[in-house]
Amino acid sequence: MPGRDPNDVARDAVDPDRLLPGEKPDEARSGDADHWIQVYGELRTTKLHLLNELRIRVAGLGPSAAKELEGVDEVILQLQVDRFERRLTFWNDRLRASADS
Repeated sequence: MPGRDPNDVARDAVDPDRLLPGEKPDEARSGDADHWIQVYGELRTTKLHLLNELRIRVAGLGPSAAKELEGVDEVILQLQVDRFERRLTFWNDRLRASADS
């Protein structure tokens, strides 16, 4: 997003508890779980693809470039994947709970 403070973007990128715009777990209605499972599944798949591609490309780089990408970009991508997996677990649990009631 143009105009966003880079420090805010960096914080958002690694915030383990950040929810997506419009995601309101406490106000979830029927069908919300399906929606968020799809959204977080797409995000996780995309970030895993980027992470795997990064790891492949790092193998062909010099040590300084590889160290930078492994120490920053790879860490950020992995933190994001971890967050998406936690949100997927949350919404899958929510879906199961609504099916049991």
